[in-house]
Amino acid sequence: MNFLPPITLTVLSILVPVLFSTIVKYEDYSPDFEIRLTLIRQVFLRLASLGIVVLSLQQQVQCGTKDECGVSTDAVCPKLRCWETYVGQQIYKLAVTDFIVVTAMTLLTEFPRGILVKRFPEAKLSKIVGQQEFVLPKNVLDIVYTQALCWLGSFYSPLLPFITVVKCVVFFYLKKATLLRNYVPNQKPYKASRNNDFFYLVLLLTFTLTAIPVGYSVAKIFPSQGCGPFRSLPRMYEVITLAVNALPSLPVRILHFLGSAGFAIPAFIVLCMALYYYLAISSAHKHMVILLKEQLVLEGRDKQFLLSQINDSSKPKVASPKSAKPIKRKHMKKDDTVVSVHDISDIPPNVPRY
Repeated sequence: MNFLPPITLTVLSILVPVLFSTIVKYEDYSPDFEIRLTLIRQVFLRLASLGIVVLSLQQQVQCGTKDECGVSTDAVCPKLRCWETYVGQQIYKLAVTDFIVVTAMTLLTEFPRGILVKRFPEAKLSKIVGQQEFVLPKNVLDIVYTQALCWLGSFYSPLLPFITVVKCVVFFYLKKATLLRNYVPNQKPYKASRNNDFFYLVLLLTFTLTAIPVGYSVAKIFPSQGCGPFRSLPRMYEVITLAVNALPSLPVRILHFLGSAGFAIPAFIVLCMALYYYLAISSAHKHMVILLKEQLVLEGRDKQFLLSQINDSSKPKVASPKSAKPIKRKHMKKDDTVVSVHDISDIPPNVPRY
């Protein structure tokens, strides 16, 4: 029963993207936009499921009044002596469940389907299931979800980043093997350069959304008083203040200045100016690319014109039928026989010439 919520979320994360991929086929979008729309839908589905998990954990952690040890005194609330460990366990369950389900789906569905289609191509079942096409949003979504779990749970479960690295390595070689053996290229082309920027944007959005609950727990939620490295502090972030105050006076002054408004406002203005500068350069480069494309089109037309002129000049000139002189025929008689020739050289030698 402990793994029932992670299993439910993982199964929904597998079935609902299939529904999205089926719906987008009937919406008649371009390949690039179709990939982006499908990825946005699936990413927000995964993030929404994680958001529900985070909200449920937050309600369990802050449920009711707490005693001296930080344990809830209400009967309807869970007795969490160390809520940081409990949150880390729940996210760890999500990561392990996702790893098991993705590996099982790859080994138990993709490989048998590929073997069936290759070994028995004329079978009725092979024609029904067909060959598998490589779906980019689905595979990118697995990486994004794995990274989101790592960002969300690394603060509560320190070994989760190591598990994520092992998980990504296993996913890479497993996906590579199934791609080379069981998949065929997707018939819809896409531009990798544009989609790579979009994938980075999705990762940035995922990082921002996963950093919000972690920052809230560090700044607002009381740490557990019975266990953990922050049990003697009212807030988790105060450990940073104590560490800074323990430094010599000069580093403390520098760090206080870096955290003051006198440094933050000019730094923000400089960053905005740098961002505007790079945006202007990017816009100028895009305009230059458009001009170069137009120039290439004009040069191609000039080359075609020059080639046509060279071909016309190299062809031999042939006189037109109207400019050719009419051929006069000569008629001669011999023994009441009419002979018609084109030239005097065509007259036989035995015929007298007049």
